[in-house]
Amino acid sequence: MSETVREVGPQTSGIQGDDRWQLVVVHHAHGRLVGHREWLDRTLEVGRGGATFAERDLLDDPLLSSRHCVFLHRGGRVRITDRGSTNGTRINGETVREAVLESGDLVEIGSMLLLVQKSATAAAFRHPRLLGASDGLRSVLEQLSGAAHRDVIVLLLGETGVGKELLAREVHSESGRSGAFVAVNCGALADSVLQSELFGHERGAFSGAAQRRPGLVATAEGGTLLLDEIGDASPQLQVALLRLLQEREYRPVGSDRPRRADVRFVAATHKPLERLVADGSFRRDLYARLAQWVVRIPPLRERIDDVAALIVAGFDGCGRCPSRALVRELLRRSWPGNAREVNAVVQRIIHTSGSQDPIEAPNWLSTALIPASAAVSEDSAASVGKRFSGPRPTPEQLVEGLRSVDGSMVALARQLGVGRTTLYRWLKEAGVDPGAARGS
Repeated sequence: MSETVREVGPQTSGIQGDDRWQLVVVHHAHGRLVGHREWLDRTLEVGRGGATFAERDLLDDPLLSSRHCVFLHRGGRVRITDRGSTNGTRINGETVREAVLESGDLVEIGSMLLLVQKSATAAAFRHPRLLGASDGLRSVLEQLSGAAHRDVIVLLLGETGVGKELLAREVHSESGRSGAFVAVNCGALADSVLQSELFGHERGAFSGAAQRRPGLVATAEGGTLLLDEIGDASPQLQVALLRLLQEREYRPVGSDRPRRADVRFVAATHKPLERLVADGSFRRDLYARLAQWVVRIPPLRERIDDVAALIVAGFDGCGRCPSRALVRELLRRSWPGNAREVNAVVQRIIHTSGSQDPIEAPNWLSTALIPASAAVSEDSAASVGKRFSGPRPTPEQLVEGLRSVDGSMVALARQLGVGRTTLYRWLKEAGVDPGAARGS
């Protein structure tokens, strides 16, 4: 068993108000303890049967040594030291004796898998309807709560699969509106029927209109209408929506009387609307009307503890548990399809795992998912390739790289496509002090 020592710089004592760190249990033999959070606001000693953690059962683990490891928070950073444990301490799958932790690290001690993360608040957070407890999700929900009781149009921006419709439903639920929640896919509305679909039609308004039919706006009367995939709206639909949002009135096909739209509007898209406005494919006046209350939803790769919650929920009910190695593998993936992709992959694992218990990582997993280390934008990848050519960066390139990512070892390791332990070794051999480069 190889061991690694990460070099750490000088540290000062004291915990700053914005330096709150926590451990999140993302795998445990006792499934009910998954999701437990332990704040690193003091020296935290971990050992079998100890009572340091709030949940004593967390440490009821035969694979833990009686004095396994200690977490020390000083100077806004957290250091972990293994105390000669029998089974070792691992960070992101690699055995260490001592290490400075960064947000997003996965710590394995005993049979537990713990996520390390920095948090903006020390308050506990659980939502009654949505999975996840990350700062990112909390921030989004706070923004939506601020909009729910205001007469504003809410624009949700986020990648495919982040749960924009679920969040739109939260706006509707919290608004207290008594009408229905209605969703329309703007990209699926054909120009030939959009007036009738949106605004309805009167009997005899056109051939085949045998009876009066209410449209989507009328169906959402007193409630909320979600304009989903607004970035895919055709030019004709954009014109129709602009008039509706400006005047708050509409006219059913075949009617000569306008009707008032008592509807809360929420729009959502995964497309960059500002860019579409700049290239002329999306109306600037419609964007201005939509952007009254813009909420950007962070992708799942930036909310690792929410990934863990989705994984636990996905396996819950199948009668078997995922192994620690499988959970670690899933948490180290980038999930470009976000929650929708997590749910699909977990179900595939369950259905192809036979009777395994615990369920181990299938052979196809490593090729089916994108590693988090590869989740770099094309622009960033091109820049990295330009800066770091050859098998290994020079000391000067390492210093430049640290400066470019504000000293984040996680970000630089991902850009280089190597593990953080390898990066620490490169820095040590090159005589580069990560702390000094971070402060330069």
